[in-house]
Amino acid sequence: MRIMLDTYWLFRGGTESLRRTVRQLLSNWAELYPEDVIYAWTWVPRGCQVDVSDFPHNVTLVPTRVRPHALSSTLFLARAANKRRVDAIVTQNFAVRCDRRSLVFIHDMLFVSSPEWFTRKERAYFALMPLLAHRADYVVATTRTEAERIRASSPKIRGVVPVGLGVGEDLLESSPTPPEMNLLDDSRRPFVLSVGRLNVRKNLESLVKAFASTSSSAEFDLVIVGEPDGVSADSLNAIDPRTSRCQIRFVGYVSDAELRWLYENCSLFVYVSLGEGFGMPPVEALKLGARCLVSDISVFRETCGNSAFYVDPTSVSEISDAIDKLLDGNSIPLAASEFELSRYRWRDVVAGIRGLISQT
Repeated sequence: MRIMLDTYWLFRGGTESLRRTVRQLLSNWAELYPEDVIYAWTWVPRGCQVDVSDFPHNVTLVPTRVRPHALSSTLFLARAANKRRVDAIVTQNFAVRCDRRSLVFIHDMLFVSSPEWFTRKERAYFALMPLLAHRADYVVATTRTEAERIRASSPKIRGVVPVGLGVGEDLLESSPTPPEMNLLDDSRRPFVLSVGRLNVRKNLESLVKAFASTSSSAEFDLVIVGEPDGVSADSLNAIDPRTSRCQIRFVGYVSDAELRWLYENCSLFVYVSLGEGFGMPPVEALKLGARCLVSDISVFRETCGNSAFYVDPTSVSEISDAIDKLLDGNSIPLAASEFELSRYRWRDVVAGIRGLISQT
């Protein structure tokens, strides 16, 4: 089979989660289906040096310098695919009009159900997703919860199928390494961890306020991993560490090795996001053995099941009480379910997508 994969953010641009997605999609497809001829449609900025010797033998890079991604894929990707006589096209977020079999991987449509979490510019750009989605033979969603949201966004969208996401092999195969930035020393205290982009949807302001009001904050630090993105919370500095008994550390970006160490060594992982299409950090944390406290929303009931503790993300007092309870030495830990965690493999995601192509 000859496949054109939209791997636009393979080297640059997008969020870290999008870059991870296209890297894992490409590498796992090439490994699982070595007989396939894969063309990787990728943005290569001027001056960017690409070492194609690292690519699998069945992958050919198709570079583009056109930005943004929506313009590049909708206007030029199909033309490139026709030229190479591919059998199918798999795009990210924006479906293309073509005579080939086509799938579009839509990560979420939260901008439709909760527009207040996005800037005006983001909403205008993302609005193309539902408008173009009906072009595809199938729309691939990350969860059943998100598939329902996508179907509700437009009656014209057909063939919405949840295929999941996978935890990246780079994270699972990395050697745990303590972060730098003076985060840790010989007298380090135990810590609570949260991971995610710093925006209003992640509800970090409520987490910071809740943690500062816990009795546990006298003994534990709160470590927040992530970089600013989109609409920020009104005040992520709601608590001034200089005037508070608690230590709250914003550490920004960390490597896979450092992230694994944080997951494996935290006393509790907390993720009180207000909404997600999938929400990878809790699944990563569970996969690496952390106890997890997450928002009581449908997507986490789907992805985390009985392996996590749940809390109302809109209640600061409830978050605070739950953290104290779970950090109590007498609390009983929940063990991650091997059955549930076995679903989160990229090879299964790729097999699901290719299976859909074979059916059309």
